[in-house]
Amino acid sequence: MKCPKCGFEAGEAKFCPECGEKLKGPDEKRNTVIASFISKHKFPIIITCAIIVTVAISLSLNQTIKPAVSSAPTLQSSVDPATDYKPLTSGKFYEAIKKLNESWSSDEDMKGAAATPYINGKNRIEVSFNPSSSATSDFDRVQMASQFVSLSYLITTNISDYPELSDGIYMEMRGHARIAIMITTATGQITTIPTHEDSDAELNEAFKAAYDTKFSAYNLDY
Repeated sequence: MKCPKCGFEAGEAKFCPECGEKLKGPDEKRNTVIASFISKHKFPIIITCAIIVTVAISLSLNQTIKPAVSSAPTLQSSVDPATDYKPLTSGKFYEAIKKLNESWSSDEDMKGAAATPYINGKNRIEVSFNPSSSATSDFDRVQMASQFVSLSYLITTNISDYPELSDGIYMEMRGHARIAIMITTATGQITTIPTHEDSDAELNEAFKAAYDTKFSAYNLDY
């Protein structure tokens, strides 16, 4: 390294052996150059840094904040269709079930009976039916099955009146989920699929007899 003051070749020494001048090493020279550059271009550098920070924040927000998307009032996809439901609270079918429940409250034979419509996780309408008080208190299996099948038959014969049931409906007896009827309208034809696999064999038989009697005479062509 040459001394800038006297020109003596001082090698790697920090001070010139000839005149005692402090010599600057490579790192110090580089730092001096950088400091000089920053001092001369201070404002452009500040503006550039500000732009970089602004762009980085904007990109980060775009990745973490998603725009709200409007959707129909259905269950979220994260719910379990087998266990998560929400009540059906509007629509033509809801109003029909509401009136039916009201009529049962003044009917001695059907008092205490209730039909509750739901939307399940697959966006299909389901109805849980509770038989009348007299049927459940006496555990009259024939009466319970007859009431459930009659309601299912009523809905089946009028299914085309309710837009909500365009994909069909699932009926089940409350407390006896294996007593059920799936009603579908696939390919323009009504199809009913009964299930009678309750733990109570007598209830299964009562349901099967009621279903065979009620639905056998009905033309299921939609």
